[in-house]
Amino acid sequence: MKRKSGVKSLESGVRRIVVKIGTSLFQEGSVFTPKYIASIVDDIVEIRKKGIEVIIVSSGAIGCGMRAFGIAEYPKVIQERQALASIGQPLLMELYKSLFGKYNIVISQILLTHNELFTKKSSLNILNTFFLLFKLGVIPIVNENDSVATEELKIGDNDTLSSHLALLLNASCLIILTDEDGVYKLNNSEFEKIIPVISEITDEIRGFVKEKKGKNTIGGMKTKLKAAEMCIESGIPAIIASGKKEKTLKRILAGKREGTLFLPIVSSIT
Repeated sequence: MKRKSGVKSLESGVRRIVVKIGTSLFQEGSVFTPKYIASIVDDIVEIRKKGIEVIIVSSGAIGCGMRAFGIAEYPKVIQERQALASIGQPLLMELYKSLFGKYNIVISQILLTHNELFTKKSSLNILNTFFLLFKLGVIPIVNENDSVATEELKIGDNDTLSSHLALLLNASCLIILTDEDGVYKLNNSEFEKIIPVISEITDEIRGFVKEKKGKNTIGGMKTKLKAAEMCIESGIPAIIASGKKEKTLKRILAGKREGTLFLPIVSSIT
């Protein structure tokens, strides 16, 4: 087995990408702000002009619900999270509708559970829905159906959901945008520097990842690493990068170094 050249694969031949947007990009410290999401939307609009299909997997529904009720701490009880997700999901979609509406781009909402993704008939229906949305020029915005999913039917987190969608839709790349610049190398328990390229996710790499869950999130860098691993084992490059930097998506699609690039495995058998 060998690795693809990830940068070259992003410079040409990209037809479809999955962009995962983390909850942390909806806030500055503890204060809600749409500025990072607005910047990402601007990038997506420019990317689409090149004929690239974009699927957004967006966290933030529970965070929006918490904001609506002035709740500061992420709820530990699943029923509370489900209630807040049901409140926050329309608020989240209203934000995206407003931002994409400036460009006369229509968005759609797709809420998924484990069953839809992993039941053959349902997954085929999902594919048909996405392909029709692409044909219509619509931006699909996907989230786990947190308000109704039981623990047995939960996908787990939106990082995992984004990797499953990248595989299902045969995406050219998964790009996970967060408030971190990428995967950091640790030296004596201190973050030292960004690892620009990872060709294999080893135990050493896993050891570099410290869980840094926020007040409004359920995932963390470990779930992002697992999502990247799932993609590269199926031949899809993945990138973890900061969504708080302007034009991150545009630079990535231009082949520039941003964040940490995970090189996909390709078979040496032709």
